[in-house]
Amino acid sequence: SSGINAEYGGGREQELVPLWSKANNSFTSLFYDGHIALNSALTGDVGEIQELGLNMQSFLDDQSRSGWNKEVTGRYGLQLVAGLEDMARGDYGKATDALGKVVPPLLSELQGSKSQKSVFSIILAHCAVMSGDSVHLNAAMEHLEAIRIKNKAERLLPLQQRLVNKINRNH
Repeated sequence: SSGINAEYGGGREQELVPLWSKANNSFTSLFYDGHIALNSALTGDVGEIQELGLNMQSFLDDQSRSGWNKEVTGRYGLQLVAGLEDMARGDYGKATDALGKVVPPLLSELQGSKSQKSVFSIILAHCAVMSGDSVHLNAAMEHLEAIRIKNKAERLLPLQQRLVNKINRNH
């Protein structure tokens, strides 16, 4: 199966949980902490995601902190964490709604390689597939196509194409 889910994700996400959780005491950046929250969502660890959200809120409340990371985190961080928490709970419709609002604009501001950032798009599409809702499925297809065009790629990446194939089967 080609889904992104701890139940058939290959187990790597389970190996990463103890490693990521060591860095969960304080907020680092939306890029790193977003990936930690993503890994926690894949394993269903709502508590880790909630702790990340609290640390993120403390970072945002800290008047001594400023700069690009704080600005981007303020615009997208808590919404991203909320969507990933919905995913961890298995509420894929709610997760798709939340992530659908935050992932597209976040990707234009988040730093990192295309592959490092694409994981958020793939998770958004995965949640849409898991929700089974036609509105979510259409939005996921549009999002993946927009990324393909933005990246000036002739075709989708293999994992993205498998998600599109799954969407087409469910649609």
